[in-house]
Amino acid sequence: MRCAGLWILGLTTYAGYAWSQGVAPDYGLSAALALYGVVPILLVCSMRASRTGEPLAEPAPWRVILTLAAIWLPAEFDLVGRAPLPAGIPGGLDAGRVGILALALVLFLAASPTPRIGYTFRLGRGDLSAAALGLVAFAVLAIPVGLAIRFIHWGVVPFDPLRWGVIAFGTYFLIALPEELLFRGLLQNLLERRRPATWPPLAPLVVASVVFGFAHIDNPPAPNLRYVLLATLAGLAYGWVWTRTGKVTASALTHAAVDVIWMLAFRGG
Repeated sequence: MRCAGLWILGLTTYAGYAWSQGVAPDYGLSAALALYGVVPILLVCSMRASRTGEPLAEPAPWRVILTLAAIWLPAEFDLVGRAPLPAGIPGGLDAGRVGILALALVLFLAASPTPRIGYTFRLGRGDLSAAALGLVAFAVLAIPVGLAIRFIHWGVVPFDPLRWGVIAFGTYFLIALPEELLFRGLLQNLLERRRPATWPPLAPLVVASVVFGFAHIDNPPAPNLRYVLLATLAGLAYGWVWTRTGKVTASALTHAAVDVIWMLAFRGG
């Protein structure tokens, strides 16, 4: 299967890179990462392929939902393990997050293309304006709420442009973009395209945002309902940006900016 081949190629590439850096292979981690892709690949790629070599048809909604859960939950509960980048350096960027993004891209952009995801880096002025507006709207609402419920406190840290540039880059590609691809590009997208006639137009945005909020309930101290509330509000902002622009790369800008500002100006309650 081509999907499995692409997944194995990615894992082999990382293993080869680690070996070239003199890092001993972690066979447990390698096995966990390999198994991590099995269920999502089977759910999406077990459908009958066209004899013409065309990509697979779009999966049924239940397959998409189960695939999202199979991709998200093991990573959320740290069941996969962490593979640092650069290899062998503790505290480096987590290559496992790259795996989330890579697996979702292989499945939903290559093997079985899903319409309207908006995975493009061709961002225009309107896209950047929408991302900025989403950030401001979220900040105006979330900062007072977060302070009132004692979820966040002011705690400005020193700003080093080089260090924070690296943090912003990693936050965008390893946190914001994978989460936006799953929760906006796939989940909210699915809900919007399959919205029952009885649902109001905003229902997909609200449902996807609530699911996104509850995806953070396990953050310590669990169950963290304050985190759920703030993450749901953030999901509304990110989802609005995605709806406005049609691009997960634009909503990921808002998402990454929120995360970086939080790290720079606030500390958890």
